[in-house]
Amino acid sequence: MVQAVAAARARKGGPIRVAVVGLGTGTISCYMAPGDDWTYYEVDPAVVRIARDPSRFTFLSACAPDVPIVLGDARITLREAPDASFDLILIDAFSSDTIPVHLITREAMAGYVDKLAPEGIVAMHISNRYMELTTVVAGIAEANGLIARANFAEDGTDYDAYRYSSQVVVAARAAADFGALADEEKWIQVRPHPGQRTWTDDYSNIVGAILRQMRQQ
Repeated sequence: MVQAVAAARARKGGPIRVAVVGLGTGTISCYMAPGDDWTYYEVDPAVVRIARDPSRFTFLSACAPDVPIVLGDARITLREAPDASFDLILIDAFSSDTIPVHLITREAMAGYVDKLAPEGIVAMHISNRYMELTTVVAGIAEANGLIARANFAEDGTDYDAYRYSSQVVVAARAAADFGALADEEKWIQVRPHPGQRTWTDDYSNIVGAILRQMRQQ
């Protein structure tokens, strides 16, 4: 995700406007730069309370104490943002044992694209113990006329020790929009498997995603 932030900032040539779906502990806020305009979207008030408590985590208090946090389901709250308003949209909500499927559908991606500025990037952090989601993101990207690239780095992965490398897929309207990521050999263009149905608000295949992940281990 950090590489996506750096690539978007370099492509823009200055401060960037960023939407982050999923607050967590607020770690990535420490990659904000002067002049940036970031907004977090978080569904759980308890997560906000914990992230803002410096006795638990200090990322927000140290790096972005005044960053706006919009409470509610991002599929709904993002609609209130002006169209074409973000240079980068970070979706960071898929690392738990259960994933919010409605954030990784064709319709969800269409909503992100509506809010994406020209030359903008959507980045999805899809690290997950149980499901292979790279081809899912590739499918919803292609269904919206986007190109997808994935980082398949396995540095530090140890399944027995429950230690996993970060898996990220980025999507953009044109290859040039990826900026420096297009020249990184670890960022490989990906497409959905032939015959694999695109996930929509009416269809998803969790079992298939689990089986694909099991085959990779």
